[in-house]
Amino acid sequence: MAASPDGAEFLRTVDLLLDLHDSSAFALDNPLQRFWRDLNVGACHAQLSTYLTTENHGLLVTGAGAPVQVG
Repeated sequence: MAASPDGAEFLRTVDLLLDLHDSSAFALDNPLQRFWRDLNVGACHAQLSTYLTTENHGLLVTGAGAPVQVG
């Protein structure tokens, strides 16, 4: 649960870099575009999902149930 907010902040940082580089950042031969694409695919992993970690934190804090297991 601790790594999820860091991952979201990292995604926002890379998105800001893309905004600063304008549309040329999305050229297929641009390393920043490839990094952005790979990072976003990796961020879709369930273990890094902020939604799942928020739900599990709420379940643990309130005692409403066991944390949701993925996989």
